[in-house]
Amino acid sequence: MAVLRRLLKFVRPYWKVLVGASFLLLLRTGLNLLPPLVQRQVVDEVIADGDLSMLPLYIAGLIGIHAIAQATSFGDMFLRHTIGERFIFDLRVAIYDHLQQLSLSFYEDTSTGELMSRVTNDV
Repeated sequence: MAVLRRLLKFVRPYWKVLVGASFLLLLRTGLNLLPPLVQRQVVDEVIADGDLSMLPLYIAGLIGIHAIAQATSFGDMFLRHTIGERFIFDLRVAIYDHLQQLSLSFYEDTSTGELMSRVTNDV
């Protein structure tokens, strides 16, 4: 739990972006629930009644719903990836600052490859 608390301090500056990404995720989920409802209307009103006059409107609605869903999906993924990259950058900077404060005896006992692997891959 202590490690999680330490990591949360790196996420705290991005809380507004996280809220925005969460909102887009919920919006996308809600939009993904709409096409079956529209398709039900097409089956019940257009196909069952044989009235094809409303079909273009339903098709345009489905295309609009899918377009908005894709836009929110793109925005959600963009925000999450941006936050992830910034979080990793901040974490690496903190590790670098910590490494700068360590004693020379630490560097004598630890190999350079191990340090590089931890800083680049383990973060």
